[in-house]
Amino acid sequence: LSCKAAFGGVVGGAANGSKFNGLINNGDVVYNGTTQKQNIYMSGVLGKENSMSGLKAIAELSNCTNNGAIYTTASSVCGNSLLLSGITGAIPNSADFVCDKLINNGAITHNGKSGGLTLSGIVAYNSAASFTNCSNTAEMKVAAGSNMGSIVIGGLFAAALTSNELTNCVNSGALTVEANSTGKGASLAGIVAAQSTVERITGCSNTANITIANKAKVTNAYMAGIASAATFYVNETMSNCHNSGAISIGDDITVTGVVALSGVVNYLSAVTQTPTVTNCTNSGTLTVGKVTNTSGT
Repeated sequence: LSCKAAFGGVVGGAANGSKFNGLINNGDVVYNGTTQKQNIYMSGVLGKENSMSGLKAIAELSNCTNNGAIYTTASSVCGNSLLLSGITGAIPNSADFVCDKLINNGAITHNGKSGGLTLSGIVAYNSAASFTNCSNTAEMKVAAGSNMGSIVIGGLFAAALTSNELTNCVNSGALTVEANSTGKGASLAGIVAAQSTVERITGCSNTANITIANKAKVTNAYMAGIASAATFYVNETMSNCHNSGAISIGDDITVTGVVALSGVVNYLSAVTQTPTVTNCTNSGTLTVGKVTNTSGT
C-alpha cells in the first residue's frame, strides 16, 4: 500500500451526512500487508469517517454491532500508525452528534510491526462525538514478541479528544500486552486510554483485567480502570464510574520513564481549571512486578 487506507466490515469510508443505524458485521477483518508511510484503519463496521474540506461529516452512527475478529498477521508491517477498532477507526472534529448502543464482540489482536498501534472496542480516534450505552465484550491484545512505536489500548476508546460526553459505557474484555513485546510507550484503560477534554465521563465501568505481561519493554506505562493519561480542560467531570478489573504489570519489565497504575484515573492534569472526580470506586487489585528503569529515575 502506498496511500492511507481504511477497511471496514460493512463500510470502508463515509462522509457528507451519511447515516448508519442497525449495521451488523459477522466477518473477520484481516491485514497481512506491508506499508512504510501511511496510516491503516481497520474496523468491524465503518473503516473511517472521512470528512475533508468541502465534505460534511456523517450524521448518525447508532445500534451497530461487530462480531467479527479484527487482527494483523505476524508478517504484517505498518511503518506509520495502525488503528484497529470494533466499530470505526476515526470520527474527526466535524462530527458533533451522539452515538448510541454501539457494541463490539469481536476479538482484536495485533501481531507483527507497526510505527504506532491503537486498539479499541468502539472508536480508535474520536474528536467530537458523544457516546451513550456502548460496550465491548471482547479481548484486545498485542501478541507476544510484537514490535511497535506507541501502544494505546482502550476498552472502548483509544484516544478521545474534545468528546462531549461518555455515558453508561461498559468494558468487559481483557486488555493485554503479551510477553516480550516492545513499544516506545504504553497507555491502557478500560474505557478511554488517552483522554483529553472530554466534558463528562458518567456511569462508565470496567470489569476486565488490564495486563502488561512479563518481559515487555516500554518507555512509559500508564494503566487505569477508566481513563489513562487524562488531561482535563475547563471544569470537566468524572462521576459514578467503577472499576473491578485487576490491573498488573509483570516481572522483568524494562522501562525508561514512568510506570503509573490507577484503579479509576491516572496522570490526571488540569490545564486551565480544576476537574472534578466524584462517586468513583475501585475494587480491582493493582500489582507491580519486577520493573527495571534503565534511566535511573
